[in-house]
Amino acid sequence: MDRSQEQFDKYFATMPWLAVPWRDDQLRSVLSRKFKVQGIPHLVILAPDSTVISANARSAVGVDPNGDKFPWQGTQEPRPFPIPWLLLAFLLFWLINTYLFPPKPKT
Repeated sequence: MDRSQEQFDKYFATMPWLAVPWRDDQLRSVLSRKFKVQGIPHLVILAPDSTVISANARSAVGVDPNGDKFPWQGTQEPRPFPIPWLLLAFLLFWLINTYLFPPKPKT
């Protein structure tokens, strides 16, 4: 998130869409939690009844800059590789190498 009004104004000037005002901390916080905002800019397309049409319209804009597939229904945020699984994989690798294939002593 932007750290100052000046930072917000500079970055917002390059965006082709509306944004939540920087000073409205409460609204930004609520929306960030609701839409799982990980970084900026984050573009979500809502239907008139407030249902989510596209949770990751920002990446869809990059793939379809002319809007041929607008409103990009169903596009979701890419899910990052979960860290616990990565740690588990490393631990398993270490255990196998340590106990099943111990280093041979130097002769």
